[in-house]
Amino acid sequence: METIVYIHGFAAHWTVFLPCSAYLRCCGFRSKFWGYPTLREPFDNSAKRFASSLAKIDEHGRKFHIVAHSMGSIVTLLALQYAQLNNLGRIVFLAPPMQGVPVAGSTPRFLNTWITTLESMSDGPNGLHRSVRFNDSVPTMVIAARYDALVPLRNTYLPGRHERWELIATHNSLLIDPRVFVRIGRFLRGKTE
Repeated sequence: METIVYIHGFAAHWTVFLPCSAYLRCCGFRSKFWGYPTLREPFDNSAKRFASSLAKIDEHGRKFHIVAHSMGSIVTLLALQYAQLNNLGRIVFLAPPMQGVPVAGSTPRFLNTWITTLESMSDGPNGLHRSVRFNDSVPTMVIAARYDALVPLRNTYLPGRHERWELIATHNSLLIDPRVFVRIGRFLRGKTE
């Protein structure tokens, strides 16, 4: 049985993936949830811890996949720079801020001191997305929402080769949309549209 590692986005909790994981468990996938403090822990620290967790999963010698939502996509890309993984199968990015988040650059200054990850999420010149690299040898799918008020479609594009699906949805409705669950399951089983 293959495992899906789920990583949530900003100010969220691993439980946001319960509907998706319930569906994919019926499709024969095991679920593993990875949570992290999104407000104050620097991305690099989260990425190193996630890389360590992925390396432990990789040691079991069974294929596993990653499903990441929003900010979890950036943490995933950073983690992959730290980890040598032999059994990583496929990655699904839901509403990924691959070009940053516009609203993060326009937040009041006092919030940046309280929520330390905000400035690095910006789509401006100091945005972390500018230093993140992607290895397109891993089969990847981006699922983007057309009515996403946080991460506009133009900011969800990932360089390189990958599958892409845009649907009428919002940033968080992707997490409860059965169409998304079905598409993820098909992709992880290697079926293309």
